Amino acid sequence: MRPSALFTSSLFTAAAWPLILAAQQAPLPQVRLDEVVLTATDEGPAGTAPVATISADEIARRQAGSVADILRDVPGISAAHRGNVLSAAPNIRGFGGTAHMASDPSVQVAIDGTNTDGGRVYQNVTGQAADPALLRSASVLKGPLASLEYGSGINGGTVRLDTINGADLTGGQPGYRFRQLLGANSNGDGWVTSSTLAWQADDRFDFLLNYSRRRLAEQEDGDGDTIANEGFNLPSLLVKARYRIDEANTVTLSYTDSKSAERDVPYAQATGSPIFGNVNRDREGSVASVAWNYDPAGNDLIDLELKYTRSEQVVDIEALVPGTPAAMFEGRYNLDTDRITLKNTARFAHAGVAHNLRAGLDWQRQERDAANYTPSGRFTRFGVFVLDEMELAGDLNLSAGLRVERQKIEGAEQGGAAFGPFTTTARTAGLGIEKGLGAGFSAFGSFTYGEGLATLDVAPSLSPTRGTYYGDTVQKSRVWEAGLKYAGNDLVAAGDRLTASASAYQTVIWDALYGVSTSASAEYTGFTMRGVELEARYDMAQGFYARGALTINNHSEDYYTAAEGLIRQDYIYTAADQLTLTVGQRWREFDLAWHMHAAKGVELARPGTTSEGPGWAVHDLTLRYEPETGPLAGLAVDLGVENVFDRQYKNNLSYLAEPGRNFKLSLARTF
Repeated sequence: MRPSALFTSSLFTAAAWPLILAAQQAPLPQVRLDEVVLTATDEGPAGTAPVATISADEIARRQAGSVADILRDVPGISAAHRGNVLSAAPNIRGFGGTAHMASDPSVQVAIDGTNTDGGRVYQNVTGQAADPALLRSASVLKGPLASLEYGSGINGGTVRLDTINGADLTGGQPGYRFRQLLGANSNGDGWVTSSTLAWQADDRFDFLLNYSRRRLAEQEDGDGDTIANEGFNLPSLLVKARYRIDEANTVTLSYTDSKSAERDVPYAQATGSPIFGNVNRDREGSVASVAWNYDPAGNDLIDLELKYTRSEQVVDIEALVPGTPAAMFEGRYNLDTDRITLKNTARFAHAGVAHNLRAGLDWQRQERDAANYTPSGRFTRFGVFVLDEMELAGDLNLSAGLRVERQKIEGAEQGGAAFGPFTTTARTAGLGIEKGLGAGFSAFGSFTYGEGLATLDVAPSLSPTRGTYYGDTVQKSRVWEAGLKYAGNDLVAAGDRLTASASAYQTVIWDALYGVSTSASAEYTGFTMRGVELEARYDMAQGFYARGALTINNHSEDYYTAAEGLIRQDYIYTAADQLTLTVGQRWREFDLAWHMHAAKGVELARPGTTSEGPGWAVHDLTLRYEPETGPLAGLAVDLGVENVFDRQYKNNLSYLAEPGRNFKLSLARTF
């Protein structure tokens, strides 16, 4: 174990031990932990910005191998490398998960409220790998207004992941519970084991310990050929402790640790591009956090959280063939990130308007010690944000938000050459509106102007049109969105429910920082992302359910060269138009579902060339069995067949084909 990781884990243990002793010895107040209800249905869009939430129960039924797999049915989301927890990065409305920007700042992943991603190690996905078995929910917050409290320049959106607590397994009752999950899949001889111990000492203290391990070998595509991505072996550890000091004060400690080893895999991890050559890649990462929440009873103006997070990521990359482009980037990368957030939620009414006002301060410091041609250095950011969600008369809701963030890059160098320091300020402001139209219908819309900050990866680049380093400039954007929602009950039969939404968006970016490539004479100066997203879900009291989502994209980019000037062309990583459809039936102990994921062929028109990719449709079957009585009561058995017809297909975001037919089985039980 690295000395810094040893120090962090020792600090966590030292801090947690007094809480354990206090929980055993201190007198107990009459305070109960909130019991978590894990629903079996997805929540549709809510508020003035589109939000999709998938519950823990639904995550288990999908037998997801990665976070991206969980989100595949959300319109506007696309991901390649199905089942690969390390390289299946989500793409939201054209941002993230591409060869150039696998970890695009326009898409953030926040685990338990804090983004701890270590930035981009050129064309690689970094940060903690989240185990789907440990999630109580996964949410997608689309666009910069919904993502305001997580950072600047988040034009795609934020994936918010919330992990379980000990009280989630104990049901809020003192005692011990143990949950074991075992799973296996045929394509790639994969397996997963997840062991979770929960202890709730009393109404004050609960504790959770989890050890998980995921293994996947080489997989085959629909044609029976080996996919050129060797697989992974990923052990991970999660420790959480929560202590209620009194009725108002709660302290939560968390520590996660994961490791992975990949051999003979493409260097461009997110897309599997063979251009750079293959590497051996080893990772080790840990995230420790301590959070204090102050929520006094009877005072709706104060719901305060102060949180400190320490993230340490290490990546070792070894090029297999000397002289390949990957050899320029091989070496050891250390990425350490400290983050402090202070947030408060105030609920009050004034002049007939009900307010839900969230405001906060955000301080972050990241230091990178990188190898060869990947920039090293550190940046410090300080941000302040405020987001007011207002309920007015006449079934009218408004959202208004503002974020200002200051960044300083210093001590930066690349290939032995120093650059900077840079100091920059980014500003984001947005307004959203939702109006009830009656009969279950409502209309919503929003506009946000945003600015994004340069990272160490792009800071040293020269701009042929702006004539300066990118490090002291900001990326600018305008995002519009408008749509219609519906929610109704008892439409066809008593107890049924239908929710649906249709929305259109346009994102315009100029002074771009994160183009596909830049040089002294050419650069990508801007992007225009347009799309239409439709989704619906229907549930009947008798157990029948159906859900569907349709995404239509029209993404373009502005490319500048000294010889030809500015050229508008199709965005090279445009995701295909997609349709997902699920139809299922629940009985008392069984849940049977059919799922289809289809994509239209992609045709990209670019100067001098037109590329085409074929369309495809993939079918899956899932069956869950949960006996209510007898010796197997409490056992959850999930059986699935992915790509039932062994279809050969490829996502436009990746060079690699997707896996062929794959049988999956998982068993889970809480004792």
